[in-house]
Amino acid sequence: MRQFTHQTRSQGGPTETTGRPTDSSRGTELSRVHSALLLAPCTVSTIYLGLAVAVGPALFDTGASGGSRVVAFVLLGSLLHLAGYATIRLDRESHRMARRANGWHPDSRLYVGGGAVALLGLRLCEMIVTGRSVSAPMIYFLGNAVVAVPLASIVAGPVYWLNRRRTASR
Repeated sequence: MRQFTHQTRSQGGPTETTGRPTDSSRGTELSRVHSALLLAPCTVSTIYLGLAVAVGPALFDTGASGGSRVVAFVLLGSLLHLAGYATIRLDRESHRMARRANGWHPDSRLYVGGGAVALLGLRLCEMIVTGRSVSAPMIYFLGNAVVAVPLASIVAGPVYWLNRRRTASR
């Protein structure tokens, strides 16, 4: 196991060898974790899409009865929580990156807002293709927007990740 050295604050000068990584070495380790987190909601959504095609959309029907309903709530709830957490982390990461002096200053509003708008656009396309109409479209889309904001990382996570990789390689 590799040992890391760092200066202890309490001792004021001498370095000590510990098993903990220093801040400079944790930067790349944290980036890998963030990368996996940024890509996870999109990956899970793609798997869910494959399941819906293979098994049928009834797998995600929360109006079903019995065990099917529980399965639907567990699957959709886990995606909502994962994507919500990833959206929060994307927002914090973009604020952290904007404070750095590296030249790339991502605006979290563009990523989170853009992801939410893209998901709302998909909902609108679904309504147009299926010919479905709602009695109160403004309320319907406002409710969808409330759900689309935490789910924004499904779309925004990979876009942010690609932009971060592109700017980091300069």
